[in-house]
Amino acid sequence: MVPPRHRLVLLFVIAVLASLLAGCAPRQEPPRDLTEAAATVAREVRGQPGVESARSSVTGGYSGGAWIVTIHVRLRAAGDLTTAAATAAATLDATRFRGSEEVTLEVVVPDGPGLAPVTITDARSQRGTARLPAALEAADALRRAPVVGRVDIASAALSVGLAAGPTPLVSAAEALRGIAGFGTGSLAWVTVDLPPHATSPSGSVEIAADGPSIDLLAALDQLEARPEVSRMVHHEQRGDERPRLDVETSVPESVARLLTSVTDAADRLPRQRTAFSARVAVGASAVSGFVGLPQTGEDPPPPASEAAPILATYEAELRTFLLQTAKTDAAACTIAGGRRVQCETLLALWHDPAATEESVEASYAAITAAWQRAGLVGEGRALGTELWGRGPHFRGPAGVDSARIRGTTDGIRVTVESPTLR
Repeated sequence: MVPPRHRLVLLFVIAVLASLLAGCAPRQEPPRDLTEAAATVAREVRGQPGVESARSSVTGGYSGGAWIVTIHVRLRAAGDLTTAAATAAATLDATRFRGSEEVTLEVVVPDGPGLAPVTITDARSQRGTARLPAALEAADALRRAPVVGRVDIASAALSVGLAAGPTPLVSAAEALRGIAGFGTGSLAWVTVDLPPHATSPSGSVEIAADGPSIDLLAALDQLEARPEVSRMVHHEQRGDERPRLDVETSVPESVARLLTSVTDAADRLPRQRTAFSARVAVGASAVSGFVGLPQTGEDPPPPASEAAPILATYEAELRTFLLQTAKTDAAACTIAGGRRVQCETLLALWHDPAATEESVEASYAAITAAWQRAGLVGEGRALGTELWGRGPHFRGPAGVDSARIRGTTDGIRVTVESPTLR
């Protein structure tokens, strides 16, 4: 028989070995000042108007690691979501949590009459940039829309779940586009989660101010209602990347026929056409094409009737921008492949008897300074060419997409280019 003392030692050894085998290290108790700071924040938030309850938690701390502070808040359904959540975030921001690696605000707003539930998970690093207030205002408007079943905010990015309805995506887009500020900043687009199927999620659709068009959304509503469509994922335009739709379905040819037949007046230039692929499963060969265009399997050139007036506007804007920033009265413009305008000028400074190295450098610097004031951002150098592109705060004409400047043996060569039409 094992003596009691030896039995306790044996149990301790087994517990330590089990912990090590599981990849876990003993957890320490969080510092008292950290737990007290978190509790103080929760207590302050709890006393604010519209707050039903608030509590704090401090987790982590394994093997001497950092701690994670979370403030859990539940608001009253009929309360002022925008004020209560923003005030809770501000209270959290005003407190320093020494030794913490992450501080997060988790807010739950239950549903109520005519109100969808809202959940907010907001990391501390995401606040202080005015992103959260904009998202809160949008969430407050969205939770009142009959088509919305839930609203989620994760680090100021919105997603919504749809309630039942005959055309939920069309209705969701109309509700979103009616919100002030939608289509800008953190509300550049909102992810709409489609209702899940019995065995798996059925995907999502990103909705922006200018797309997808109502015609395309109506087609997606049709696809969502088809039992042979198991999943669809739509991503909005990112920079030069066109919008994209991927569909998993047992009838890819039928899906392709529907999408190519969409009369999509809004999904035309200068907005890039939506590309799609329909396949039986991930990894299988796909039937691909572009919404509203016959299936060719290739990136189609833009129709001349649509491209010509846009390219003419781009050319006028590029020419004006170049003449103003380079202080010249001559610019040569060309159209490449029916898709892009390029305007160029050469400042032949070395042929000016009064030119000096210092004056050439001053002219070079003056041009790039003018670009910087317009919101272009320097992207680096390649073979002596300084490249600039549109920054997030670009204030110049829409036709200016990029610019480059290069010192040559003849002078300074300056080129500006428009976006590429697809």
